[in-house]
Amino acid sequence: MSSPKLRRTKSNIPKVSAVQKAIDSVPLPTPMSNQQIFDIVQKHLLSQNKKSLLTCKPEINGIANTCAYRSEDGCKCAIGCLINDELYSPSLEGLGIETNKLKIVLYAANIDRDKSLPLLKSLQQCHDSLDAELWPNRLNEIKKEFSLQ
Repeated sequence: MSSPKLRRTKSNIPKVSAVQKAIDSVPLPTPMSNQQIFDIVQKHLLSQNKKSLLTCKPEINGIANTCAYRSEDGCKCAIGCLINDELYSPSLEGLGIETNKLKIVLYAANIDRDKSLPLLKSLQQCHDSLDAELWPNRLNEIKKEFSLQ
């Protein structure tokens, strides 16, 4: 005896807003603090000591020679080092940190993107806008701006 087939209709496919509401309603176990986020990113950037750059052909996502969450040579940017390996996808490249897709990926990494957005933006800007030799000074400034240890 076969079970009845379920047909996908517009009414039974959740809308993005419904999915977003569901995500927003589930509390994180204990989201990382800004201090924890900063410590992870600072350690990562200072040990990597070079930018994560996407140097692939422009046909992929329409971007090339720009900062990347993950680069072909294994480097990660300030935000990329926070993304769980199993959730990373090249389709994330070119998406801003304020997109819902990045919110979901960071949520899975136990980061409350909305709460930590100013810090995350500052860390991302440090990686994207400055040469690596300037990162230590900028990271110290960020530490002071956000009253971190």
